[in-house]
Amino acid sequence: MEARTIKHRVSVEDIVTLWREGLTDREIAERLAVNPSTINYWRRKLKLPANRKNLISKEELQKLVDKGYSLRRLARELNHDISTIKRYLNLYGIEV
Repeated sequence: MEARTIKHRVSVEDIVTLWREGLTDREIAERLAVNPSTINYWRRKLKLPANRKNLISKEELQKLVDKGYSLRRLARELNHDISTIKRYLNLYGIEV
């Protein structure tokens, strides 16, 4: 007996709907039972920016800044590069 593959079709509407809900490519792929690269391909083709989850919360960052942490110490405590910490500080409008 010959093996057959079943192609799982994904509608662009489903991708866009889930993207509008703020899901990442990986989360959309899990919901639609496809490879994340498929979602990435269609999202880029549709010129939709990637939805990313914030890795550092504003509250967490503000709390450490209020304690007087330096940029270097923030990076060490939060286990991120200084450039990442700077980006989040800028995103949240927090000054060190």
